[in-house]
Amino acid sequence: MTLGDEHCPPPTSPLKIYIRSLGEGVQLHCKIYLNSIPVNTVIDPGAGVSVLDSNFTSDVDRIAENFNVVTANGNPLRLIGQITPLVKIGTLEFRQRILVAEGLPHKTLILGNDILVPYNCQLNYRKK
Repeated sequence: MTLGDEHCPPPTSPLKIYIRSLGEGVQLHCKIYLNSIPVNTVIDPGAGVSVLDSNFTSDVDRIAENFNVVTANGNPLRLIGQITPLVKIGTLEFRQRILVAEGLPHKTLILGNDILVPYNCQLNYRKK
């Protein structure tokens, strides 16, 4: 997925993500919808790709590319496929390929740089 692709239109202004909560371990969370369904989301600016827990959906497509995805502690993730849902963050809506893996926290989305960078996301650490 590249900037300017039909599924990833160029941003007109930076996407501002307001942090809903800062918990122990400084995890950044925000409210995101996939196909109109709310999903627990952890923002990870260190993640190259976005990955969704396999418990969220069983309707996945085969992955054409060979991905080797590892967690921050070096453990590999077992990828089972990909989805291309309608993603809604605030007022922004777009389609995005998201990898699906086993072993993530239950029904959690890891939001990575494949979404953060093309949309020029700005993380605001102020508590609301």
